[in-house]
Amino acid sequence: MPELSYGSHMFQDLVEAGIFYCALWGDDRTAAWQESLFDGLPDLFPEICPESAELFSMIRVTEPENLWYWNNEQTGETLCGFLRKGK
Repeated sequence: MPELSYGSHMFQDLVEAGIFYCALWGDDRTAAWQESLFDGLPDLFPEICPESAELFSMIRVTEPENLWYWNNEQTGETLCGFLRKGK
């Protein structure tokens, strides 16, 4: 999980609202990455923080159904994917 500066009120607002945020890397730190995982899901960030246009290309907020996220902070391992319907 990247360290985020609370100089940005946006991240503080997320924490205070009880919203979980995470980083999913699509670079050499990642063993497998499927770019299309979130294709078709609307990005809610511009609606939530319209005053933060400079971050629109860096931050994406979605509300996917059946998303499974597991993170082991001790090892740095993270898994993320969608559960199949009926499972």
